Amino acid sequence: MEDVTLNRRDQTRLRLLNSVISEEVSVAEATQLMAFSERQVRRMLAAYRRDGARALAHGNRDRRQSNALPEGLESHVVRLAAEHYPGANYSHLTELVEERKGLRLSR
Repeated sequence: MEDVTLNRRDQTRLRLLNSVISEEVSVAEATQLMAFSERQVRRMLAAYRRDGARALAHGNRDRRQSNALPEGLESHVVRLAAEHYPGANYSHLTELVEERKGLRLSR
């Protein structure tokens, strides 16, 4: 079984779902405490029973962003900013790097 790290919000949800499963708390009480609809709480319960604590973590956790810079380019740009363009703000730096180095950093 794979380890999963839950943030504080997810840990609170886990405790509440365990309380619902052990019948210490009703689904209606859990909906109020989590500020979710009853349907959403039931969906979370089903996912938790099926997948365990992993179901409470966001699905995109540990995935690279689709708009992230390619590996190595980020450190290259940081080095350029420090050595060649000190004091430039983000917008100006983006323009300078694209104009002078031919590197497109944003859409």
